[in-house]
Amino acid sequence: MHSVFFVPISAQDRADQQHLSNENSFSMILLGDPQGYTKYDINQPLFDLCTAWIADNIENLKIKAVLCTGDIVE
Repeated sequence: MHSVFFVPISAQDRADQQHLSNENSFSMILLGDPQGYTKYDINQPLFDLCTAWIADNIENLKIKAVLCTGDIVE
């Protein structure tokens, strides 16, 4: 007979915010091929986390652009 144990896992609320050390600096974000995230339902939460992180850090990292490396849709 085998025992099965379930360990509850909770998602992280939010990542620790980073800050720029030089007030004259700004950021550009390179986002991997979004099609790989949106094409498969199992990957959608990863894409949601990436875009939420970007939205959470626009001001403190002075994000000026988000560049995608591939297709947005197939």
